[in-house]
Amino acid sequence: MVAVLIFSMIPTVLAHAGLSTTDMGVTACIAAAMYASLRLVEQPGPKTAAWFGLTLALMVLSKFSALVYYPASMALALCVWIWANRPRWAGLFRQALRLLPWIAASAVLAFFIIWAGYRFSFGKNVYTPFPAPFPELFAGIQAVSEHNTGGHLSYLLGELRMQGWWYFFPVLLAVKLPLALLALTTIGLWKRPQLQPRSWMFGIAVAIPVAMLAIAMASSINIGIRHILPMFPFLAVIAAAGAMWLAEIGRTHSWARWTLAAALLWMCGTSIAAHPDYLAYFNALAGDHPERIVVDSDLDWGQDIKRLGERLRELNAPAVAFTPTITISLASHGFPAHGRSAPDAPEPGWNAVQITQWKLYRLGLQMHDPTAQTWPDLIQPTERLGKSILLYYIPPQATPGR
Repeated sequence: MVAVLIFSMIPTVLAHAGLSTTDMGVTACIAAAMYASLRLVEQPGPKTAAWFGLTLALMVLSKFSALVYYPASMALALCVWIWANRPRWAGLFRQALRLLPWIAASAVLAFFIIWAGYRFSFGKNVYTPFPAPFPELFAGIQAVSEHNTGGHLSYLLGELRMQGWWYFFPVLLAVKLPLALLALTTIGLWKRPQLQPRSWMFGIAVAIPVAMLAIAMASSINIGIRHILPMFPFLAVIAAAGAMWLAEIGRTHSWARWTLAAALLWMCGTSIAAHPDYLAYFNALAGDHPERIVVDSDLDWGQDIKRLGERLRELNAPAVAFTPTITISLASHGFPAHGRSAPDAPEPGWNAVQITQWKLYRLGLQMHDPTAQTWPDLIQPTERLGKSILLYYIPPQATPGR
């Protein structure tokens, strides 16, 4: 229950739960598949095999990253179990043989559910010399692989790269997670619960997010923390373990009771204070200008464009120069006449700039001439709308460079 409370109060979770993307889907399905895996190992049978096959299929259908996150997590979890239990290899082999028929049944069920998800398509694909079911799945895997090889334009700590940084996701975890969650997670790792006789259970809860983070750190696609969202249910479990340790100690030490109460209230207060700008939430470590750290889906995904339209109507602005980073009908949001922004100088009158357009895309320059500054680097905005849009008024006679 504490883990559910913590998970539900994470602003990043609330942000992406309100968006029609695949990120929350794969988060839910990977967690379900992990749990179903454990249930199948504990109680092999037709019911647990059916649940495992269903969750496995839904996980694969939800997002391609599951195809690397799940096996890596299971491999590390198995290593933790072997290290903790030190079973005899003969007994381990017998247990594997006992599970094999049920795993095979789960795989067959998952195969047909995945095939149904692709409407029972059949044809040639890029990996086999003969036609096979769901060729779209193989095409998607190839597309993601090529995307990872080619990289993706990314921004971190004021720098642009195509191949990303190994520390991109650790930095995001440090500045995008609530400090109360980081503190409880640290306590959970430090005072890990002793679940005798199965103390390895908590080790698996730690191994799963560690494996996911390792996979993400090796990727060249550094877009946002949403790509490691499947870690969050397990981080919540670890943080809940920290909360339970404080609760246990709190029976004899009042400081632990007060610490636990403060942490949970802090967690809930963080969520309330972030409303409704969950997407742009950063903790205090990010400072007053989180755009110096990261942008894109961690700060600015076009969520303030409606606010911009309302503000321009309030100002009776006759026109505005604005280049959105998303495909959107500005006229339907009450915008006046509008044109595109130029990187070298603002237009006379009203100018609006999305922070992602400024920091990541550099008003169209992107990686071209990386030392050149764009005009928002030199001019202070008139006001800031929400967390992600800067609004400028430039008197015609004061327009730089014109």
